[in-house]
Amino acid sequence: MQSYKNSGIAEGRENSQGSEMASVTALKNMYFLPLHGQELVLGTGDLGRNQELGYLPSDVGYVRSLHGFGLIGSALMYLP
Repeated sequence: MQSYKNSGIAEGRENSQGSEMASVTALKNMYFLPLHGQELVLGTGDLGRNQELGYLPSDVGYVRSLHGFGLIGSALMYLP
């Protein structure tokens, strides 16, 4: 079994505050909206994991949903 030290999970606590700030910055950069209004409203149909269409650098589900389905599709999916 691999320990946490070897996997890098505990790395942020052991290093200086600079590495913790880098983690926060990386997470902050995952939140962004589509650039064009039509893409924001209707989406592109791409959830960002298709190699042929490009990679969306976000692991946030809401961000990927907005890019893929737009506001209309996301509202239909998330609202009961």
